[in-house]
Amino acid sequence: MKNNLTMLKLIVLISILMLFGLAIQSIELYKVMDQLNVQINNKNEQIKEKEYLLKSLEEKQSSMESLEYIEQIARDKLGMVKIDDIIFKLE
Repeated sequence: MKNNLTMLKLIVLISILMLFGLAIQSIELYKVMDQLNVQINNKNEQIKEKEYLLKSLEEKQSSMESLEYIEQIARDKLGMVKIDDIIFKLE
């Protein structure tokens, strides 16, 4: 009888230790999950920023492909003029 009681105490002790170990592992896993959620949120924010940048660049590219933009660059940077423009030179 005493042997059975000792065995039962040992089983209960081992079970408690296992539950304690599982509790510690659960806490560590929750910490890792929180860190991963923070990383996911950061990456999602970076994705939103990159999408906004991409949209801005696509709009800029679209405007740069327009004839008006090309003409403005030709006038400003290259000094080109239209055939019917009147040019004034200041001396």
